[in-house]
Amino acid sequence: MSSSSHDGAPLALQAHLAEFSVLRQELLEVLKWRERLVFLSLGISGALFSFAFSAEQPNSAIASRRLALYLVTPLASAIGWLWLVNAQRIYRIGVYIRDVLRPKINVILASYLTGEPIAAFQAFDWEASTQRIMHKWSRRVLEWVVLLAAFVLTGLVAQLLIVGEQGGSLRQRLGHVERPVFFYVNWLALGVTLGLFINHLAVGRKHRASSGTPQP
Repeated sequence: MSSSSHDGAPLALQAHLAEFSVLRQELLEVLKWRERLVFLSLGISGALFSFAFSAEQPNSAIASRRLALYLVTPLASAIGWLWLVNAQRIYRIGVYIRDVLRPKINVILASYLTGEPIAAFQAFDWEASTQRIMHKWSRRVLEWVVLLAAFVLTGLVAQLLIVGEQGGSLRQRLGHVERPVFFYVNWLALGVTLGLFINHLAVGRKHRASSGTPQP
């Protein structure tokens, strides 16, 4: 490689490392915000359930208590969708670091290592390692269970409680539900949220398989 290329390499390397530093800081901020969303959803759902099951209230407050149950599903689903948006941002940043920055930095490092075993000087090797993929998959499965509890199970429980408040057979209960449009839209939101999180888990499984690890 020419001396002019070598002279420009440190500057390019510094630029790439500076970009990595900025992306890493953004990644950490998004991760913190994403984790707060889980606690926010659980906190809001807990407050609404607490209000709905609070001590006996005047008859005029019964409608408000039922409204609290109707609000659990849309709020939990909306926060869950926001969580997925942040998860996509994290994924895109990680892919860019692994597939764009990492090769560029390693090419620059390799230009200084003529005759040396380049594999020994790979930067960000953890980003593409099998161990990382396996660790990420295990974490995603556990994370998926927590997310279902925070964003889907809470809404499902609220919907079942709304039905349980009615008398008669299941058909009669569904027919006498207050705010039926709101009730069935909530079921739709639950289905969409569940589908999105199933897809989230499936994407992680696909990445695990494509990393060269054995299929389960």
